Amino acid sequence: MYAQASYHPKGYGVSEGLARARRPFRTGNILIFGTLGAFVFSVYTYSIRAVKQDDFSDVALPSESERAGAVSIEDEHKRKLDLKREVVDALNLAKPAAEAPPQKTPTGLGSLFSMVQGRFGGKAAPSSVVEGAPSVDRIGVVGGGAGEVPAKKVV
Repeated sequence: MYAQASYHPKGYGVSEGLARARRPFRTGNILIFGTLGAFVFSVYTYSIRAVKQDDFSDVALPSESERAGAVSIEDEHKRKLDLKREVVDALNLAKPAAEAPPQKTPTGLGSLFSMVQGRFGGKAAPSSVVEGAPSVDRIGVVGGGAGEVPAKKVV
């Protein structure tokens, strides 16, 4: 508390002791700040000048008719998904009704989902991902039996 009171009289401001303690570092701090500031300014200036000198006058712009016939990436992706759904629906209609319908996979995670599907068993099933790992239903329980409660040690 004494150091705080001596460097900040009345709780604010800079005392003579604090100014004296900071004085040897002032020149070094100004040089470092100036060097870093000059580097940042030069990188910014170089980047702006490099972008400004790009000349796109030699690039031919598409005409109105070409732009009207262009298909966006989103529309193309939607068309592919619709086509996939049509194929899956056609295959499902060709199968006998007694078969169970295929499980739906989350969109975008098909390959990941198929990799881990069946690797994690149901409730109280042993893990096949990490050999010898305890069941998820027994987190924190160390022991051989499923219902075994570890004995408490009295110290």
